[in-house]
Formats: sequence, structure tokens, C-alpha cells
Amino acid sequence: MSSVFERITAGQNTRYIENASNFERYFSRYDMQNKKYEAPMRYDKKNPYENMWRGGVPLSWNTEQDYVYTDHADSHTLIIGPTASGKSRLCIMPTVRMLGTAGESMVISDPKAEIYHRTAGFLKQKNYTVRVLNLREPAHGNFWNPLAIPYRFYLQGDIDRAYEFINDTAINLTGMGMSEKDPFWDNSAGTLFAGLTMLLFKYCRDFRQSENVVHIGSVLQLRNILCSGDSQRIRKNPLWSYAKADLYIASALIGTLETANDTRAGILSVFDQKMRIFSTQPGLLNMLSRHEPMYDDVDEKPTALFLVMPDEKTTYHGLASLFIKQSYEYLIYKAQNYSENQDVRLKTRLNYVLDEFSSLPTVKDFPAMITAARSRNIRFHIVIQSKHQLTLKYGDDTDTILANCTNWIFLTGRELKFLQEISALCGEKMSNGCRVPVISAADLQRFNKERGEALILSGRFKPYLTKLPNIGAYDNNQWKPEPDYVHESVMIEMPNIDMQELAAWMLKENARVFAEGSIPPYSLFDDRQMERQPSRTSGRSEGLLPGIDLDRLIEDIDEKIKELEKEESEQKAAEQEETKQEAAEQEETEQPPVDKDVPKEQDEQKGLEDHLRKIAKEVRRREVTQLYSQLK
Repeated sequence: MSSVFERITAGQNTRYIENASNFERYFSRYDMQNKKYEAPMRYDKKNPYENMWRGGVPLSWNTEQDYVYTDHADSHTLIIGPTASGKSRLCIMPTVRMLGTAGESMVISDPKAEIYHRTAGFLKQKNYTVRVLNLREPAHGNFWNPLAIPYRFYLQGDIDRAYEFINDTAINLTGMGMSEKDPFWDNSAGTLFAGLTMLLFKYCRDFRQSENVVHIGSVLQLRNILCSGDSQRIRKNPLWSYAKADLYIASALIGTLETANDTRAGILSVFDQKMRIFSTQPGLLNMLSRHEPMYDDVDEKPTALFLVMPDEKTTYHGLASLFIKQSYEYLIYKAQNYSENQDVRLKTRLNYVLDEFSSLPTVKDFPAMITAARSRNIRFHIVIQSKHQLTLKYGDDTDTILANCTNWIFLTGRELKFLQEISALCGEKMSNGCRVPVISAADLQRFNKERGEALILSGRFKPYLTKLPNIGAYDNNQWKPEPDYVHESVMIEMPNIDMQELAAWMLKENARVFAEGSIPPYSLFDDRQMERQPSRTSGRSEGLLPGIDLDRLIEDIDEKIKELEKEESEQKAAEQEETKQEAAEQEETEQPPVDKDVPKEQDEQKGLEDHLRKIAKEVRRREVTQLYSQLK
């Protein structure tokens, strides 16, 4: 051992440092020679799952017996160490191998792809399904469409959940580099993205478009169709009239589409800047345009998902955070809605092994995620370089995240305040009549990397000093780099926005709703547009309904007016006939009219509804007549 370890663990200091034999008996034991797990000597009998668990992060190494002890319980882990401190080789790669031996699923952030190359071959030997989301080289990985899952919810009628996923997507894709002084433009760009995505979902459902057209590229296409031209041209756009029929879509888009030209230009400029990584990188857009099962079945079979992303720039970190957030929420939803015995836990335990976690953008609601994850059979193993980095991202929630991590593995550091905090957690002792730290901040900086020296703070144990084996001790340095998975490029499909078909569909839908006596949701024009349009045929197609057969449209309107007049005439005749019958019945019985057991309040309510229906029909008749006169 180094002089630091020897001095700390010598003499009376053993009273303040945890004994190895006491510490190790609470954890699973991995035989480094036979490459297999043994059950822990002691476990929580109140937890019915703990005796079945094995895998976890390495916390101790018995060099004499060559056993590695891992935390098999449902505990979160924090790994602390700056660049080149040995985090990957001492903690992350060994954790992946331990989890692979135990058959647990994993989501692994892998900035340099070194974890994938070192461990993917081993996992495949263990019959793992290995998938890669490669943001560094998009062609060297699987497809992943972040809009596929929310669109699936939308088609199932779960609109609230679909919009919730859309909102998370918008926050992660537009929240990078948000201005603290004037967040209006960034927030507006995010709202615009959410509105365009909702509109894409609605259009593809109503017009039976292929699911392959639902992707970020289509969102950018809608932005170009809706936001081209000045305010007058935008208001005349049939697609905007179609969008306004949905309250939520309209509320998300109106702040951009029907605002001052300068304000709209500012919002669109910020939006385009946020979306530039997609519009200028066809390889990335291609990878995000199709959906392959990534995390859909990780709770059903052992699966390892490697999230490869550049660590030299933060351009793609928003996508990485979105992947973590979306996978977590979808699996929680799946566990809650498809469990057979009201058990909301995942069938196969899932571990998030998040290297460079403090460098990722803020994962929305992460403090709540890490708090609730244990009861869902999910664990987080997060790796940070310093507490300051984490505080910049999560602010006051940093303490919540740290407090939920049962295990702290400290390798080394230079952040004085954090060193003092860790030293204080290790406690104090009496020396020459004075109270001094058991492990000083100065000693914490001098652990030997080559020997794998580390400080473990775990649960209610006293501080524990140990050596952790390098990844080479697990695989005997006998491994072959796993080759990159390369997918074939696919043609990006885009939705077919047919303005003529859209207008015809809107008229048909209006006729259906009008026949029911409701106020129709679609209006091709508003009052201001009607006043500005010329009354003669000349020039009627310019900017009004480009590409639409106006003669056919006029014929349709003629037919609809006739249908409405016929319906009103039949209804009026039926009412008159009913009145005559009631009068005849009253004369025969010579009794006052019977109430028919209908309360007075219900009569009044029915009368009000009938009155509103008549008003709705009159409003629609006026609107159709105006449109008819305009087109004539």
C-alpha cells in the first residue's frame, strides 16, 4: 500500500476505518478465477428480490482470495474522479462486466466508444442484445427516432402522454445554450417545435400517412410551409386554418405565426439555429428518421444500449439527455400499465451507467427520477468530475441527487470544497488532545491510481479504503475490439402536404360537424381576410387557395347549401307535425299538457341546446355564403 493508505489504516485509526471482513459480507462475491458470482453471506430478508440479485458496481477486492465484492442491492452509485483518474478502467468497464455476468440490462453513456469496444464482445457471448446509438458516427449504429414513441401514444388515443413526450423532446433539443437574461426566444423556439410536432402527428393520422414520415425532418418541412411569407400570407395558409382547429396546436403556434413580423423573424432565427445540426447533417437526420427497437424490450431480456457521443463538443448532448429521459419514462409507463400482478417493477433490472454525467445537459426531472427509480427496479451509476460541474446543471437539486446515491466511490480530486465535504463525511478523531479529520483533504488527493486505491462511502458503514482491480484483471487482457455496427442508409420519407386534399377534407369535416349541429372547427378564412378579398373572379386564386380546383369547390359548396336547406326544411316540417299531434291528443283528453316526468331544468337545458344549434347553423350558413360569394 502507499504511505497514505498505510498511515490512515495503521494503529488506532482502525477504530475509524471499516474492517474489510465486516464490509464484504454484505455484498455479492465474484470469483475472479472461475468468473462467476456467489450469493452474499448476508442480505435483507425483508426484500424478496435481494437474494436473486448479484450484479453491481465493484466496492472491494480481496487480493488474497481473489474475490471482488459488488453491491447487488437496489442502490445508486456516485463515482468521483477528474480526467485520467482511472474511472473507466477501475469502475465503469468492470461494472459493465459484472452486470453482464448477472444478466442485467444496461444503458451506458460512452463518449469515446472505448467501453463498447472493450465489453460488447463479452456481452454478446452472454447472449445479450447489443445496440448502439452513435452520435459521433451516425452511420455506425442503430436507427432511433425520438418521435416514434410519442406518435405511438398519439395513435393509441393517449394524447396527454404523447404531448408530454413531445414537450420533453422540445426542451432537450432547444434548451441547449439557453440565455439566462432573455429566455423568451429560446422558450418560444421550443414551443414552436412542440406545436409543429403536434401538427405533424395530427396531419399524418388524419390523412393516413406512413409512420416513416413522422420524424424531425418532417417537422422542419412544416416550419417552411407554415412560416414562409408575411402575416397576411400565413393567415391565408390552409394548413394554418387546419391547425387552428386543435386548441393545443393553435396555442403552441399562434405566438409565432400571428405575431409581429419582427418578433416572428426573431423566433424563427433562434429555432433555425437550434435545428441546424439536423438541417446541415444528412447522416444524423437519416439515423433519426427511422425507428428500431432500442429500449422497448430491455425489461424483457438482457440488453445493453451504448450511447456513443463526442466528448470534445456538446452539440449532440441534447439528444443524449433526451434518450435517457425518454427511455426511463417509457419503461416506467410500460411497467405500470402492462404488469400482471400490480407489480410496477421492471422484470429485468435496468442500470443506467452514465459516464461524464455532469457534462450532459440537464436531464429534466432527474432528481425525481433517481428518487423513484429504486422502486421500479432501476439503478443509476453516475460519474462526475467534480461537484461544481453538477451544481452548474442542477443547482439546489444537486444535494438531492448526491443524497440518493448510497455508494460514493472517490478516486481523487482537486476541488477543495468538495474534498473538505468528503473529509467531513469520514468523521474526526482525537489526536494530541485535538479533533482532526480521520482522512484529511490533503490525503484524499494522494491515492495511487496505478494500485487502484479508492475511498468507499457506503450506507451506514464507516469510511472504507480499498484497492479496485483494473479491467485487465477481469478479462486477462484477452479481448478483441468489437467492430462498429454499420447500418445501411435509407431514403428519408417526407409527408405529402396536398393543399387541395387538405381543403377538401376540411370542407367534408365541416359538413359532418355542421350536420350534428355543432360549431365547425375549420374555417378557411377569417373576417379580416374576407374583407380584404376582391369580389370578382379575376385574381381569386392568387394567394387564396393555391393549386385548388375552385370550380369543383364551388360545386361542393352549392351541394352543401342545398343539403342544409333540405335538412332545415325537413326538421321544420317534423316539428310542425309533432305540434299538431300534441294538440290533437290534448283535445281528446281535455286535460292540461302533461309534464312527461321531465324536470323543468332539463326542458330549459334542452331548449338552450337547440337554440345554440340554430345559432351555430346560422353562423356556418353565413360563413359558407361568404365563401361562396367570394369564389363566385
